[in-house]
Amino acid sequence: MWKYLNDLKPYLWRRGETYPETVAVLDQLYGSGEVWFSMSMYYSVPARNVAKGLYPKSTRTSLLDNGTVSPAHFIGIPFNSSSRAGAMVLVNFLIGPEPQYQKALPDVWGIGTILDMNRLPAEWQAKFRDIPRGEATLDPVTLNAHKAPAIHAKYVPAIEKAWRENVLRR
Repeated sequence: MWKYLNDLKPYLWRRGETYPETVAVLDQLYGSGEVWFSMSMYYSVPARNVAKGLYPKSTRTSLLDNGTVSPAHFIGIPFNSSSRAGAMVLVNFLIGPEPQYQKALPDVWGIGTILDMNRLPAEWQAKFRDIPRGEATLDPVTLNAHKAPAIHAKYVPAIEKAWRENVLRR
């Protein structure tokens, strides 16, 4: 993997000698034409930024064939919670169709849902399907078909450290 990432450097911004510090900087570079793409786990970003004039009108979402990273939000209940039952009621509410639908609206979060569309009643399937996404954004069925499973958080520090050692510093 590290060899592959290092082999990409000649094709990156500034030939991989440095990297944009934040996604906001990457978005600016893309909007000004300095790089060919930006990245976001929020599907509404491309259409929203096209509408604001920050991205070119030709912007379209794209996916990786072997899996595309998508956001995962985790809800935890502290082990010492004084209201465990109340917290469980809140969690059950948050994973329901209405809050998940509201979260998916482009002017709210514009993020995909954890829900399996095939298990929802037809009316909810239609509501999710009909969320306005703009021309720049792929449909949710295609987006979900390419979703990669989340990496367990315990591996992230080791991956970041190895990337710094094997790619960033080379």
